Amino acid sequence: MLGWLLTVLLGLCLYFDIRYRQLPNWLNLLILVTGLFSLLTPVLSVDLIIDRLLAIIIISSIGAIIYRFSWLGGGDIKLVIALSPWLGYDKLINFFVLMTLAGGLLAILLLSYNQIANTLHVKKISTLPYGIAIVAGAMVLLI
Repeated sequence: MLGWLLTVLLGLCLYFDIRYRQLPNWLNLLILVTGLFSLLTPVLSVDLIIDRLLAIIIISSIGAIIYRFSWLGGGDIKLVIALSPWLGYDKLINFFVLMTLAGGLLAILLLSYNQIANTLHVKKISTLPYGIAIVAGAMVLLI
């Protein structure tokens, strides 16, 4: 059941990131809380808790560095941190690879659009809504 809720919440992330170029804190918090609730299963174990906590710690550490160098915005970093209980330590490498590939594809699409926009004299897109790449990477792993 929480998987459906996560899908709706990630859909909202797409909407807010595309429309406003922001990911609201309340939305990231809901994703984090539902991820923590998803751990409350009959197979809850110390290993599972350690796996998820380790994912949160690793992503938070990497996120702090990424944010420090302004490679991603704060909302994007918070979204990745909020997804960490859903992903766990064992899926982190795959998540980062998929997220990076989706981000590269998104950047190519944006550059292509801007080339066409320049030719047609219409408004260009100046910022990359990276939440799209984050959601894509997570959805591929979690579906």
